[in-house]
Amino acid sequence: MAVQNKVIIGAVSALTVLLIGGASMSAFAQGHNSDGSLVDKVASKFNLNKQDVQAVFDEERQAHQQEQKANKSADLQSKVDDGTITADQKAAIEKKLEEMHASREQSKTALEDWAKQNNIDVKYVMMGGRGGMQSSRLQKAVDSGAITADQKAKIEQKQQEMKAAFEAERESMQKWATDNGIDESVIMRGDGNGGKMGGRGMMDKN
Repeated sequence: MAVQNKVIIGAVSALTVLLIGGASMSAFAQGHNSDGSLVDKVASKFNLNKQDVQAVFDEERQAHQQEQKANKSADLQSKVDDGTITADQKAAIEKKLEEMHASREQSKTALEDWAKQNNIDVKYVMMGGRGGMQSSRLQKAVDSGAITADQKAKIEQKQQEMKAAFEAERESMQKWATDNGIDESVIMRGDGNGGKMGGRGMMDKN
């Protein structure tokens, strides 16, 4: 199995370079649906078992998340050492980040379930762009027959809900930081799971 895993990882790495111009596999697989479609491409192109490819992707993602978590912990420890935060604040931040990561995983699962129920590929919900550009991309999907006009309307409503949830999460984090006497910038540099606390989230904002 170890040999096969090496073959799969090599295949994944090679195809990823072709698909996304050299970006790392772990970074590319952070999206809600990108890893699934890449798993399909790797399994098909290299005639591999899809479940085996998915297992390797899951292992790589977990390893990447653990690495990010360790890096964040080390960064926070340096803040403790230089007096920027206390040891108690470091522990509180790490606990908060774990809670937010769990919440994001729940949101991911909920979104995937919603997409399946509405027979929509998640990639259309995650389609980025500002304002009219985002709507234009969805309209092109309608024109090509990839989605229906009704699905487009549902997607746009879901995107608005997601943006509102993101704003609420950001405001909640800002309040939490203030209540705990923590400079928000200490947390916004990264959440230890490949995300940015102060970033745009899954989609560009309008």
